[in-house]
Amino acid sequence: MAGGFFAGVRGREALALGSGLSALGAMGVVVAIVGLNLGVVSETRYTVMVLAAVVTSVVAPQLLKLVVRNWVIPEEEAQRLNEEEVKESSEILRSKRILLPTRGGANSRYAARLISAAFPDAETTILVVDLADQNFIRRLRRQVQGEPGDPSEVEEILPESRTIRRIARDPAAAIARESALGYDVVALGATETGEGTFSNVIDRVLALVETPSIVVRMPADHPGTDSLPIRILVPVAATRSTRAAEEFAYSVAKASGARTFALHVVNRPEGQGILREDPAVESSLRDGQELVGAAAAFGERLGVAVETGVRMAPNAEEEIVAFGNSGAFDLLVLGASARSLTNRPFYGHRVSYMLAQSELPVAVVSLPPTRGGAVPTN
Repeated sequence: MAGGFFAGVRGREALALGSGLSALGAMGVVVAIVGLNLGVVSETRYTVMVLAAVVTSVVAPQLLKLVVRNWVIPEEEAQRLNEEEVKESSEILRSKRILLPTRGGANSRYAARLISAAFPDAETTILVVDLADQNFIRRLRRQVQGEPGDPSEVEEILPESRTIRRIARDPAAAIARESALGYDVVALGATETGEGTFSNVIDRVLALVETPSIVVRMPADHPGTDSLPIRILVPVAATRSTRAAEEFAYSVAKASGARTFALHVVNRPEGQGILREDPAVESSLRDGQELVGAAAAFGERLGVAVETGVRMAPNAEEEIVAFGNSGAFDLLVLGASARSLTNRPFYGHRVSYMLAQSELPVAVVSLPPTRGGAVPTN
């Protein structure tokens, strides 16, 4: 009680703290034995100390149970416990170390802004990898091909981050080696263009890393933005990768105050009318309502109000893109599971289509192949 008073704890909280800490337990017995062996404690005092250890160990749990009976947990503490529980069962929310490879550019800036919003307590490392010169003498002089990467704008967004510079003949391999040093998430801005899902270098990075990744890409004709999104669209399905996408979208929304829409699209067989009854379609619609309902409940646990909707269309990806391009949203967050395909990741034709056709910035949250399975029913 006295310790709680000096620590600023009052009332039942102080009594509970004192009850929990009053048990002497095994430490009290050890102290008594050591004192007796050293001759500083008589046999009578030794007996008293052992009895005190036993009695307090037996009484403390009962007293603590009596103190906390019918005790309503304070709102602040309840919220903290809820957040801890959500993080423990999450895919990416418990991430503590983020790796952000960059050479500068609008996509990397936007990725940095989203990362700072979604993971405010994480330690972020900015990695700049320059391409080593082909000439041996120039390599010895640490000269690089082309212009060195400039992370200054990203560093302004992430002022507490640390920056590492590397020179490598294979930038993708250098990024993968760094990512294996205990990082939880690799975030990239898909600035470069080329063949593949994103670009040759980024595709190779995604094929090599074994940690969750977040790739942010703006359309080629997008004017760019330095502001956090205010309207986020996240398609949902019964996979861990889409749950990871929800975690990222809701975390960004909580930091920016954005409105979030969870959408599930049911594939309607080609040529089948909307009004025609079909048991399979009806069952899919009910499943979709359950999915978006679970998404809304999950968002509420993270402190975000989530709007939901279930649509039916012959082509799910076309419906998602059309809904996203309607002008009501400024960020599309997709969940994907990468599969290796000739030194590059393959997210599936649906994700590739949505990346190609989306007119708004897209964040693709990907889990390693072993982590991309179905979401447990509980």
